[in-house]
Amino acid sequence: MKGQLDNERMQREDSDDTGLHGTRVLKELVKPWKDSGRLVVGDSYFASVPACIDLYKWGLRFIGVVKTATKQFPQAYLSRVELPTRGDYKGVVNIDDTINLKLLAFVWVDKDRRYFISNCSNLSPGIPYSRMRWRQVQEVESNIEPDRVEVEITQPKCAELYYETCAMIDRHNRSRQDNLQIERKYGNKEWHMRVNLSIVSIIVVDTWNFKHGVLGEQCEETENDFYTLLADEMITNTLDEGRRMRNRYGSPTNESPTRLIGTDGRINSGIGVHLTPTRKRRKMGGEVTKFLSQDWCPECKDYKTTYVCSICNIPFCHTKTGRMCFSNHIDEVHNNL
Repeated sequence: MKGQLDNERMQREDSDDTGLHGTRVLKELVKPWKDSGRLVVGDSYFASVPACIDLYKWGLRFIGVVKTATKQFPQAYLSRVELPTRGDYKGVVNIDDTINLKLLAFVWVDKDRRYFISNCSNLSPGIPYSRMRWRQVQEVESNIEPDRVEVEITQPKCAELYYETCAMIDRHNRSRQDNLQIERKYGNKEWHMRVNLSIVSIIVVDTWNFKHGVLGEQCEETENDFYTLLADEMITNTLDEGRRMRNRYGSPTNESPTRLIGTDGRINSGIGVHLTPTRKRRKMGGEVTKFLSQDWCPECKDYKTTYVCSICNIPFCHTKTGRMCFSNHIDEVHNNL
């Protein structure tokens, strides 16, 4: 009976719907690692004093940056502390003997003030971080251009642990947004498409990180080369080649000449044989342009097209033009798919 009551109490604690929304979301995310003693870092959405206390009770260490969730945080005191030099920091500690908890709140100055809350680590000197920056070393009147100099900033151990972990998140975001750029190239305003594109981008970047992590220095291709080759393989994939596909529309009719073409004349999907834009680029003046290369359709021999059969790589008129060139090609060559 006592064990059952304890389980019910733990379930009530786990399903607690009070407090900040960021704290509830954070607890839901880290629940599988409860009592593992692992370090959790969180940005300003998740970081607060209640979150720090709750994760300590769950057997987890926590470091977070506080911006708006300042309840119980000594924001007023730390904001008045004079820190004239970049790299200076000041902190306070709150000790709770009832649960043997030491909460560390501190402010550290980089370009601006940054406030941290933690239930672990300390303010002992950490490894300074350095950045290459343009600086006017000589006097301005000398008209000598600025030089690239190494700027070294001191930081406490707790801030070092935080940025050591968050840097990996920032690097992943840069790879997804600046290198892969799916969300920028395929612009849309539909929320479900944006969510799906973000999920696909995360998977692709994780795949690159996994490959690079396994091969290390033996990985000869760059990140952008990996994305380009992956897109090329996805366009020309032959995973469905030789597999018998289910006929969606039954036997071909006048309205649906093949199972790959709908009643509106559009290609149903990219599964199996389908029309795909050619990868060749048009040359003008001996230079390759951004425009797709055109070629004569061998079926009608009257029109040029930029679309080719995904299997044969032969140009055919697109079905949206109302011509049946590609449909006839499927019936003659690929009618067993």
